[in-house]
Amino acid sequence: MIRTRFKVFILVLLSIILVASRSFGQILTVDPEVEQLPVYKPMHLGTTLSGTTGLISIPTPEIQEDRTAIVTYKGGITKRDLTLNRTRYRLSKNEHFTGLVYQAKPNLELSVLNLRYERSADPLLAGLTYNEDSTTFGMKYSTHNAEQDLCMGFSFAPMDAYELNRADLSQIENLRHVYLTISEKLAKAFYGYLNLKYCFTDKQKIDLGLGQTLTLEPKQFLVSGVGLEYAWNDSVSLFCEGKFANYRDLYKDDSTRASFNAGVRFGTRNAQLEVLGLSLEKDPYLYLGASVGF
Repeated sequence: MIRTRFKVFILVLLSIILVASRSFGQILTVDPEVEQLPVYKPMHLGTTLSGTTGLISIPTPEIQEDRTAIVTYKGGITKRDLTLNRTRYRLSKNEHFTGLVYQAKPNLELSVLNLRYERSADPLLAGLTYNEDSTTFGMKYSTHNAEQDLCMGFSFAPMDAYELNRADLSQIENLRHVYLTISEKLAKAFYGYLNLKYCFTDKQKIDLGLGQTLTLEPKQFLVSGVGLEYAWNDSVSLFCEGKFANYRDLYKDDSTRASFNAGVRFGTRNAQLEVLGLSLEKDPYLYLGASVGF
């Protein structure tokens, strides 16, 4: 079963790359007689929740010639309420993201990210009280011309049915997807990003304990994103994201959902701290992180 899913994953990735190469032929086609302009955008040192360089959840085009590797960590606690059978439960999720990015070529990035998390519920729900971890492997290819940059790639975490049932769909979004991002300079030090992710999981049947179960149907779902960034140098940047998806989770029955994130990174060119605010529209939570480049 896992081997079949991996073949499907490879076929989806190749299909998206093929469609992207046809749809954005004008961007990817370079006239050899025209002198190419240098990349003007500051390169990201911080990474996404998927482990690749970018904003918070949006990978961004990076053509990096000065740095070979990045070690990164971020973590935080999410707390939300869930009501089942007229009982309100306070759910907590403590997440730790530890990753390594390797620049195989200036425009080709390989990444590995380990997500370790602990869940708990008050009052106790046995089905939502446990520890788990998953590792995702990623690749990102970036290209550019004078006006627009783009990147495409994937993140894939091998997970069996048991592990998929334990992960929530926001984690699946970060761990198992293919994506395409287009970016453009909007003004001096001001950049915009458009992102589309195709995420894949399986039908999830979650045992909450006390004889209660929850079934989530999506096997694949789409997440689109819009990002804005103000980066006046390689050391400090402010950014925000709007994400729109077509799946439901434990906390929201409506399958159409929107979420908003924002953050700041600061430090030196090769060592930065970050403060990230996630889910700012409802039940916001804070993640802290750090990245070091070599």
